[in-house]
Amino acid sequence: EIGRRADLAPGSTAEDVADDYAAVIRQQWGRPVGVMGTSTGGGYAQWLAIRHPDLVERLVLGYTGHRIPAHALVEQREAVEHILAGRWRAGYAIFGRWFMPDHARLAGAAFWVLGPYVMGRPKDLRVLRIDAAADDAFDASARIGEIRAPTLVVSGARDQVYPPGLTRELVAGIPGARHIEYEKAGHGGPAPTFPDDACRFLAEAAV
Repeated sequence: EIGRRADLAPGSTAEDVADDYAAVIRQQWGRPVGVMGTSTGGGYAQWLAIRHPDLVERLVLGYTGHRIPAHALVEQREAVEHILAGRWRAGYAIFGRWFMPDHARLAGAAFWVLGPYVMGRPKDLRVLRIDAAADDAFDASARIGEIRAPTLVVSGARDQVYPPGLTRELVAGIPGARHIEYEKAGHGGPAPTFPDDACRFLAEAAV
């Protein structure tokens, strides 16, 4: 797993982050690799496959979309502002509702209490700023048809961040994309088979 660099320029776009990942892949492997991106990382993965098709052997996109709905951007920005101001619990409470939409109030309360312990408190918040800025401007709608790597899209039928209708647009826009929808999953879960499904798909390249 490779995380975002914290020293990218403020205001870097999803395309900029994808280009940085491309440089790392060229330096460390020098060949096409399997790529998996979830949520915001799915946007980076899409641009990596679009801008650097020679580096992406197979692609898994989990709980993501080719654009981010306005309501999700508003909620994310609110959560990020809380966290940047040191109000960690308030920020995690907002994100908690995304993971358990059927029990949003309970999830918000649980993440308010447990979020800082379960998800931690990163010392360097520059990555959070980069992700928020990249998401604000992210829209790959006009370019997803250029993705040529074999692609698996995984989604949750109860995901309110990237709802099913948006996911269907993503799947339809990527040539030959496969789709797995977890009936009871929200944004990122619960779906215990996701790692197995993703790894199985990525491993097909070696068969």
